[in-house]
Amino acid sequence: MRILITGGAGCLGSNLAERYLEAGHEVLVLDNFATGHRGSLPEAHPGLAVVEGRVQDRVLVDRLFAEFRPSHVIHSAAAYKDPDDWLEDTRTNIEGTIHVVEAAKVAGV
Repeated sequence: MRILITGGAGCLGSNLAERYLEAGHEVLVLDNFATGHRGSLPEAHPGLAVVEGRVQDRVLVDRLFAEFRPSHVIHSAAAYKDPDDWLEDTRTNIEGTIHVVEAAKVAGV
């Protein structure tokens, strides 16, 4: 399988990435590293690609789907970091989800 994991450097995403890599699958992680950490992911694994970016970036999300052509998507990107800036968290959680779902639909995932 070719699996795109948004929020892939977070607690859930990094654990899933590790398990899928151990099973021999290819994994592409998209993370902005606002709360996730690069060190949570395996180092120099041939089946792992990591892209620093945001799910709110529609152009980036579309490009990753087109280039990586995932067979599966796990959308675990979420923002909850700043109770004083609900707008930014809302953009990640709603706008970002819309971009991922629409790109998955176009890609037939």
